[in-house]
Amino acid sequence: MSTVTVILPKDMTELEEKYAEVMASIVAEKLTTEQLGFLIKVLENGQTA
Repeated sequence: MSTVTVILPKDMTELEEKYAEVMASIVAEKLTTEQLGFLIKVLENGQTA
């Protein structure tokens, strides 16, 4: 068994932004243009899908 040590920065802003970019890219690849448009509309209006 191996041990992995992860050192996280005190300011997580850059890490959170990169995570958001990667997640957005994954979602965009999985959804159709119509589904993506609907999701954006829902998120802009603050609704829950």
